[in-house]
Amino acid sequence: MRKNGIDGVPPSRRNNENRLNKNRWRGYSRKPDPDMFESKCKSCLQLDIIPKPKPDIFVNYRDSYHGDNYNLKDFFVAYSLEEDDTLSPIYFIYPPTFLAKDDYYFTRASCNGLLHFYDEKSGSQVLWNPTTGGYKILPKPFVEPHPRITSVPYSMGLWSDHRFEDYKVLNLVSSHLKVERGLPHMSYYIDLYSLKLNSWKRIPCPDFNCDDGYSAACVAGVFYCIASLKRTDVIFAFDFSTETISSLPLPLPPPDNLCDYYYYFLEYKGLLSALACWDYKDTCVPLKYELWIMSDGSWTKESVFHTRGGIQMPLWFSQDGKLLYFVSVTNELVMFDRANGELKHLGIEWASAHIRIKPMMIPFFESFVQLN
Repeated sequence: MRKNGIDGVPPSRRNNENRLNKNRWRGYSRKPDPDMFESKCKSCLQLDIIPKPKPDIFVNYRDSYHGDNYNLKDFFVAYSLEEDDTLSPIYFIYPPTFLAKDDYYFTRASCNGLLHFYDEKSGSQVLWNPTTGGYKILPKPFVEPHPRITSVPYSMGLWSDHRFEDYKVLNLVSSHLKVERGLPHMSYYIDLYSLKLNSWKRIPCPDFNCDDGYSAACVAGVFYCIASLKRTDVIFAFDFSTETISSLPLPLPPPDNLCDYYYYFLEYKGLLSALACWDYKDTCVPLKYELWIMSDGSWTKESVFHTRGGIQMPLWFSQDGKLLYFVSVTNELVMFDRANGELKHLGIEWASAHIRIKPMMIPFFESFVQLN
């Protein structure tokens, strides 16, 4: 359950002795970075922002402070968003102890105060409410045993369906059929769990090759990830409310082959955004980001900005969209002010985790939903 105060929390900042390429780290400081700037596009959308209460921010860690390297525990530190959008620690909280004993891990799926855990060995899944301390072990999806078929859920999502007063858990599953000769046949489907019905249903995805679950995100009741459809890269979209599948085009690809590019999907002022990142092979050239916003079925380029390579991965937009939080290559949390290009160290890092996990910022609102 919740523990007030932050005694025993990982140190807020320490030197983890990461060695950096100085060219890629140049300009990374508390002061505005002359090489980090943003330019607005003429076609950018004018979005009205409805004021919302600020959430707490959960940061996920995994520790071995109890001296057992084989009994690692997920835990969360809750931070409050201050007026200047910096973070102040409030409390830390451990999930129920059986989750650590049975090798569960936090899947990054969360919604309206509920968090989702998964045990790869047993296939068991759990919903946990940190506010009440309640949890629910979900029934397992029905899997017809077949000696040549291996099914693995590799991306998961969670959403609250207000229309039906229900929470739904999504498993995007890859199914491998071993054949005597040649490559194994792969197919994909969704296992969808309803908390209200306490049951699963299966939804086939016959036309999609969903091989990039790492990029997945849930925004405004829709699960998104990059997939292939008829050998064309698209965005796979599943609507939790209507339980229907569709596809969206990706923003434009890079103009040349001098760089690698990839997408991060984030919520931006209530809409889906795609941060297209261009990582130039010349390490002295800043990373280039293009911020694209999906509205009414089409993409609009909001802005373009550059950073140095010390910035590794975007995590979360502030509710007004003015600030963008990143994790650095040294696993520190930094805040980018889009108005003036300032990078601010927030004194929070993931280096204290025994095993490096993908850093997360989880907006969290207290919930009194009963799980049983």
